[in-house]
Amino acid sequence: MSIRSGRTYWPVWVAPVAIYIALVSGAGNPIRCSESVCEVQIGLSMLMVFLMVPALLLIKYSPRIILQVILLLLSAWCLALSGNSELPEFVWSKSWGGLLASAIILIYMSHVVLYYGHIALARGLAVILFVVLLATLLFKIWHNGLLDRDLAYIANGPIVFGWLMGIGGLAAAYTYLKTQRMSSLLLWGSLSVGVLWSVSKGPILAYLISCAYLMLMFARYCLLLKCILIFGAALKIIEFDETRFMLVATLMESEIDYSEGSVGARLASYETAWQLIRSNYLVGIGAGNFAIYEPLLMYPHNVHLEILLEYGIFAFFIYLILLCRAIFFGESWVRAISIFMTISMLFSGDVSYIRYILPFLLLGTTISLKMSAPSRQYGGT
Repeated sequence: MSIRSGRTYWPVWVAPVAIYIALVSGAGNPIRCSESVCEVQIGLSMLMVFLMVPALLLIKYSPRIILQVILLLLSAWCLALSGNSELPEFVWSKSWGGLLASAIILIYMSHVVLYYGHIALARGLAVILFVVLLATLLFKIWHNGLLDRDLAYIANGPIVFGWLMGIGGLAAAYTYLKTQRMSSLLLWGSLSVGVLWSVSKGPILAYLISCAYLMLMFARYCLLLKCILIFGAALKIIEFDETRFMLVATLMESEIDYSEGSVGARLASYETAWQLIRSNYLVGIGAGNFAIYEPLLMYPHNVHLEILLEYGIFAFFIYLILLCRAIFFGESWVRAISIFMTISMLFSGDVSYIRYILPFLLLGTTISLKMSAPSRQYGGT
């Protein structure tokens, strides 16, 4: 099966592969910043060209989608030029990795949904991320670090790997619930193991909630109970150290120990962020400027909080509208992924990682069921 764009025929798996590349690379974002130091690696920007040229050939959609892509690109440009940050490269990194990547991902997503339907896109993402899971497994075994969380998950750290596995797992769950195909059930189970393998608390918690939400939408109560039992048994086996889950418990205590590792660092950054918001809630403190106040952390490790802090109440209100609309009116798997990433981004990531949620929010608000094409079997299988 192929996707036709003008005189060019694109295999249906091209879009999911391109989406994965854009997610992990930030569309070839060449700027890496940590502890107020930014390094530029120009070679990575070639990935953007590799992704953008086919995307432009595919952009045969409704004027609404074209307008959204244009607005994303303009927003990326304005974000890169805004503020008086002491780290302009950091702002460029946020703009490139967050908004430019989101525009590219939205193009590929929209094309598959409009021509082939939601099931084709969901199954395509699930298959590609299953391949990523297998490749990561082989990579970790080769380096004798199957259970070593400090060894990279190929191109990702454990948290982002958990995000990817969660997105793939929810996509596979949706295709199984819609088609009842055993292959989709196997994909769902395998990618769920991938989420647990990341041993990242935020993604695991978000995944459990999102899967439950998806099964409730399909009224699969018995399946939900079985999944709860299976995940409960798996969580009993995994030994968690004291990290992000402690945030919830710690916030409920009257006294906070800021020396308590990553929990303390995050709590301290949240407190700083809220203090700044109270005096800058209208227009924010400016893109990337949290790094001025917290040069070691660079960003508050809460994407929603960062939007409110750096861009102000009006930008946050628009973001909130997109989020609520996608959760309440999007296709069921888009709703589940939006919930998954909303919870996950409470604990990790900055605006450059908004590419993991923004395309889904825009997909959920742009393409209705009436606009999308009838679902077809992915890859002719």
